[in-house]
Amino acid sequence: MSPELRTDAANADPPIGKRRAALAFIFITLVLDMLALGMIVPVLPKLVEGLVFSPILGALSDRYGRRPVVLLSNFGLGLDYIVMAIVRVSGGCWWDV
Repeated sequence: MSPELRTDAANADPPIGKRRAALAFIFITLVLDMLALGMIVPVLPKLVEGLVFSPILGALSDRYGRRPVVLLSNFGLGLDYIVMAIVRVSGGCWWDV
């Protein structure tokens, strides 16, 4: 076989069926990737918060005990709810003005 024929065969376009299959595979992969990203992004701040504050709260609970740390955490959560309620009643935050 001559080198010209081998070069032409190597440079030939793949059949249409293989192109469609490859395109479908890429499309399905991108759709699954976007779905996974859409599921992770809303919970990502809570995951990062857990990764950052869990060791801190664990160290505090080792030092002072679990009950005082849980009570302080619940007090902070209650204070957060009160602040959010006041902001909503007063008409919004300073950045909404």
